[in-house]
Amino acid sequence: MALDLSIITAMVRFWVGREYDWRMTRSGLSTEFENIRLLRRRVRIHSQLIEVAQTDAERRSAQQDVDALVESLLNAMHAFADAGHEETLARLADDGAD
Repeated sequence: MALDLSIITAMVRFWVGREYDWRMTRSGLSTEFENIRLLRRRVRIHSQLIEVAQTDAERRSAQQDVDALVESLLNAMHAFADAGHEETLARLADDGAD
């Protein structure tokens, strides 16, 4: 019994949202830094959704989501670097364990 892509997408969005809320309440972590980490994770997850899409419409929709997320990620990274956090951003780039 295969799960429909829309069900998988809804589950992913629910859990990513829950994780985002939990991470933002932890003390000592920059909201911007965590936002970048979560955007990176969402890009990877949505990229995987492209691979499991069963129709061209599902693939196009997932690709549009990835494109929008990548744009948001790049904007967030530029803003973070512009705020003087280049060294923290470099640490994030080295951190493959998001």
